Amino acid sequence: MRKGLQKAAIIVGLAVLAWWLLPKIAPLLGAGLDLGVAVLKIVLMVLALCALWLVSAMLWDSSKYLYRRYVIPYRRARRINRIRNRRNWEEAASRNNSVH
Repeated sequence: MRKGLQKAAIIVGLAVLAWWLLPKIAPLLGAGLDLGVAVLKIVLMVLALCALWLVSAMLWDSSKYLYRRYVIPYRRARRINRIRNRRNWEEAASRNNSVH
């Protein structure tokens, strides 16, 4: 994916997120609240979203690591054993046919 396309996707995603969250944030920014408190709440929401993104990225990377570390060697060992077992069965069958 090119850099420009990535930036555009991020901007569109943030715009959709802002459009979706605006009705939910508007009551928090009510007329009775001080501007500083409203800004603080927005900053805390942005930090919470960043933390959520970071945690999801960490989980994604750890799942890829666990897949490479444990699943791929397990599948490789199963494949090798399947080939070896088939070869042993074919060898046993050929010995059994030669006895007759």
